[in-house]
Amino acid sequence: MIHVIARLQTEPGQRDTVYNAFKETLAVVQAKPGCIEYVPAVHFDSGMPGQVGHADDEVLIVEKWTDLAALQAHIQDPAYREWYLGVWPNIASASMEIYESEG
Repeated sequence: MIHVIARLQTEPGQRDTVYNAFKETLAVVQAKPGCIEYVPAVHFDSGMPGQVGHADDEVLIVEKWTDLAALQAHIQDPAYREWYLGVWPNIASASMEIYESEG
């Protein structure tokens, strides 16, 4: 199983725009072959010790895919790429952490 943590640093004040754009595409992505989980999330202050500092302009995308081929197919999907390019002007930077686990 492939786990992805995608961090999107939005342009100032654009967090809700980016978050809502991802929420609007959830059904399409979640229906793709090999998608187990795909959800956007934002920081909130939990008050728990050890929590990383609050980031007002960050959107996190948490993903699980059956395998690397399914993730690659998603990222290379022309419709997804076109959608993402429409969102990109609201994103200052992006990074992706990819992990693999059994089961």
